[in-house]
Amino acid sequence: MSDQISEQPPDLKFRRSYIAGPLILAVLCLITALLFVFQSPNPIAVRFDSQGAATTTMSKFVFVALIMLSQAIGIFIAAAIAQSVIRIGRNLLKTGPPPAELGGFIILMSHMVLLPQVIIAYLMLDVFIYALWERHLISALLFSLIVILASIVVFGIVFVRQFMKINSILNR
Repeated sequence: MSDQISEQPPDLKFRRSYIAGPLILAVLCLITALLFVFQSPNPIAVRFDSQGAATTTMSKFVFVALIMLSQAIGIFIAAAIAQSVIRIGRNLLKTGPPPAELGGFIILMSHMVLLPQVIIAYLMLDVFIYALWERHLISALLFSLIVILASIVVFGIVFVRQFMKINSILNR
């Protein structure tokens, strides 16, 4: 038992930390929307051509509602992922202590939903900036690629470190 990374409690429970990242991002989106929605013209441009010119408009209130709905769905998905991993962890605990810390793994898995949430949050901010100042920060495609590459690096490092810990325990 001393070779284990951490002793797991006999009963894994859902914790708010499993959805903290998606929840915080949704609250930041709501605050950002409240700061910009009443200053923006109605309707606002939501689709742009390759040169950045507006091609489609939408009611700013419908737009904010759709963004917040997508953020709420992200929180729900994070909670569902956490609950699923908890169930798997409980089954692992029945066969003996797992060779990895399940709490950190649950947080990692449930926070993967941040990838699309961050991109959606940026798109909301970009739409509001365009509505107010008729300019874009950076291309949505470029921003998405930066977020995806950064997440590959971060998640890759975390997964490799976890794999190395498990591998060193199993090879003792």
